[in-house]
Amino acid sequence: KLAPKDTLQIVVQGQEILTVTITTIHSKSFSYTILNRSPIHDAQHRFTLAQALPKQDKMTDIFKKCTEIGVSEFIPVLTERCVSRPKDTTHKITRWKKAIESAASQSKQQDIPLLHNMKHLKEFISYINTNPHDIMIVPWEETELDQGLSALIPKNNTPTSVCVFIGPEGGLSITEIKQLQAVGFKTCSLGLYILRTENAGFFTFSQIRFALQSGFRYT
Repeated sequence: KLAPKDTLQIVVQGQEILTVTITTIHSKSFSYTILNRSPIHDAQHRFTLAQALPKQDKMTDIFKKCTEIGVSEFIPVLTERCVSRPKDTTHKITRWKKAIESAASQSKQQDIPLLHNMKHLKEFISYINTNPHDIMIVPWEETELDQGLSALIPKNNTPTSVCVFIGPEGGLSITEIKQLQAVGFKTCSLGLYILRTENAGFFTFSQIRFALQSGFRYT
């Protein structure tokens, strides 16, 4: 609960972070004095996560974690092996938006990530055809182990946009993989062990962000 003289930070979307001290508490608002202003630096990379709908409410945690690591666009996708197939996604979208907004504020993001409405795979493919990314990756458990992320991250040119497609608990079918490959996605292995769908996106973007920010290249 806030009280006078408390200090907190306010993220002004797309502009700056204000460090303030509260002077007066009102019924539905408060007054404050600004102690410091810090600019928010522009994001260098546009990260998009296309996530097949998982079981239960795993999507909320997926969006929270991936927002914190800098994903700026989320696309929920219904694929062949999705167990959860809600007819009305309105309440889910509302809940996910709140989770994303909270995570963006906590991690001091420049902007609130964009959350799309649920798309079937064909709708997603149509969308990505008109919104291509420099790198488009689909981790797939049937990919050979030696075909990892290293082969997909350019050694000379730095990409400005990356899209990662993560399948559901049952994985993606070969037909779906071929449909994604037809629009430019490349499959990769995430290593010897199979990751849960709720961890795969965060893991993949962690590796990509490390490589892009540090200049490190996998060997």
